[in-house]
This record gives sequence, C-alpha cells and structure tokens, in this order.
Amino acid sequence: PFIYIYGFDRPWQTFLPLHMCNFSAVLIGIFLLTKEKNQMFFELPFYWGIGGATMALVTPDLDYAWPDIEYFMFFYGHGQIVLGIFFALAVLKYRPYLQNFLKMAAISLLLLIPIYIINLIIGDFTYVDPVTGETVSEIANYWYLMDTPGGASLMDFMPAAPFHMLGVIPLSLAVFLLLYLPFLVWDKFKKA
Repeated sequence: PFIYIYGFDRPWQTFLPLHMCNFSAVLIGIFLLTKEKNQMFFELPFYWGIGGATMALVTPDLDYAWPDIEYFMFFYGHGQIVLGIFFALAVLKYRPYLQNFLKMAAISLLLLIPIYIINLIIGDFTYVDPVTGETVSEIANYWYLMDTPGGASLMDFMPAAPFHMLGVIPLSLAVFLLLYLPFLVWDKFKKA
C-alpha cells in the first residue's frame, strides 16, 4: 500500500491495508516467519486467502491493465497469499479444523463492523489520477461493504449496496464451508 501512496501518488483513502487480502498477507507472513505457530494465523488466511485471494485473481478489481505496475503488484501480492497458504498446507502440514470453523466465521463477521465504520469515516473523496490527469470521485470501499468491485465478480448477481451483503455473507460462509469440505471428507475417510 505504501508504494502506491508514496511511489505512485495514489490516494491514501483507497490504499490503506484494510482489505481482507491485506490481513491475510500479514497473518500468513507472521505465521510463516514465527517459530511458535498460531493456528488462527493460519486458519484466517486459509479461509480469507483461498476464498478471497483466489476470487481476486480470477476477477481482479484493477484500474489499469498490463503492463502497469499496479497489475503486477496485484497479481504478485495475491499470488503470494495463495502460495504461502499452500506452503503451510503442503510443507508445514497445517490444516483447518472443524472446531475452529465457527470461530473463524465469527471473527470475519465481527470485523465487518469496524471496517464498515472506517468506510463511513473516510467516505467520499476526489483525487487527480496520476496517469490520466482526470479528477476521480470514489468512496472508501474496504471489504466491498459500500459497493461491489469495479470488475466483474459474483457480487454482480447480488442486490445493490448495501443490500448486497445479504447475499455476500451467506455466500462467504458457503465458500468457507466448501474450502473445509476436503478436510471433512478426509477425516471421515480416516475414521472408516
């Protein structure tokens, strides 16, 4: 985020490290770099990173295309999240557990409140785009609570904001459950 703000003169309001993928990157980074492993620092990025970062890679919300530096940084950053999680799964042999599933879902839901408040505090803002020179009006939209992403995504099939969250929250929980499903099947298979 700081490279965008200071290096590329982008608005700080849109580049604070408050997106779910930013949290995932920090948590999986701490998890991988520390000797004492915290299961929560693996499981939150597991659900957020595999669900969210993969969705971001498939349906990116970018203002600029290749060969812009934003394009490379976006794909590199989100790819590193997924890579870090798969490293923890394959090499370190970490995995999510069913008893933590509700805790991870609850943390995700509870974090909606402060993120929404931050979005409200930042609100609407305008800036001059450093590439095009045009004046751009935006709203703070962390976790896409205020509006759907600019690019195509599953949120396009949801009602208009803020009612899109009525579809996004159950969809997110379904994705979390889908991500846990292989481990559930494996556990049942091992018991049999």
